[in-house]
Amino acid sequence: MNEEHNENLIAFHPGYYVKEYLNYQGMKQSELAERLNISEKTVSYLVNGQMNVDNDMADKLALVLGTSPILWKNLNNKYLETKDKIDKEKQLEEEKLILQQMDYAFWSRNGLVKQTSKLSEKVDELKKFLRISSLEVLEKSDFFSSIQDLYW
Repeated sequence: MNEEHNENLIAFHPGYYVKEYLNYQGMKQSELAERLNISEKTVSYLVNGQMNVDNDMADKLALVLGTSPILWKNLNNKYLETKDKIDKEKQLEEEKLILQQMDYAFWSRNGLVKQTSKLSEKVDELKKFLRISSLEVLEKSDFFSSIQDLYW
């Protein structure tokens, strides 16, 4: 996919810009593949956002499209950073739904997590206390039996 987004952010894969260039120039993917000395399938993966731009590809794109390698590296890095933020926000939204099914006050009252009114902090507190990477782990039926010895 050439773009990832949520309500607040949008991430454009470098392939988005390659596709725009091809359209602007009236160039087919097969011609770009020839110029880059790569397969048409690889160009298709690139323009459809299914592969990252590595150093070799950045160098090739720079030569063929008349840009600099750093441009393609920066586009790729910015895409990956923004996509990561989007993925984390999506995960947090999922975790907030799980949190709503829990009695956070119980954990807080017993001094196991700090008191807070922010949902994102509650999620973080519970993950730290339970030593899990995501509250989605709690949806597994055998989770609490597997950590029983750690806390009880």
